[in-house]
Amino acid sequence: MALQAAEDAAREALAELRRLFGLLRSGDAPSLEPQPGSAQIGRLADALESAGVRTTLQVDGDLDLAPGLDLAVYRVVQEATTNILKHANARQARIVVTREQGGLQVLVSDDGVGAAPAPESGGGHGLIGLRERVSLYGGDLRAGSAATGGFEVEASLPLRADA
Repeated sequence: MALQAAEDAAREALAELRRLFGLLRSGDAPSLEPQPGSAQIGRLADALESAGVRTTLQVDGDLDLAPGLDLAVYRVVQEATTNILKHANARQARIVVTREQGGLQVLVSDDGVGAAPAPESGGGHGLIGLRERVSLYGGDLRAGSAATGGFEVEASLPLRADA
């Protein structure tokens, strides 16, 4: 049991180092400030509420995550809530983070205007950068118009990092 835990920790540490070296090679300078994590998702929900978007936040399961994965979960919610504020003209939003056996599900949805054509140019990396971040952790990201109207961003992330 202890040997398995040590093996898992070593595997996760190596995966984090590979991701870090990939970031360093890309030329992005790492910040020296503490990185946010899933514990700060409530602040993102509060920001939506303060802007007049009625927001439901639901967190199911223990979110004691490895630091890199914890940051990725936060960034998914951050990008989705930022887009709600900038583009959705929404009255309601829902943020759901669920830890299941072997993985995490993150869903951010709103009742706004749905998907619009992507702008020709923009300052940020938006959903493209988010998709890349999620794929670094072996996950998948789906973003688009919801079947019931509005827009939704959904990420599936494995808990075990084999990358």
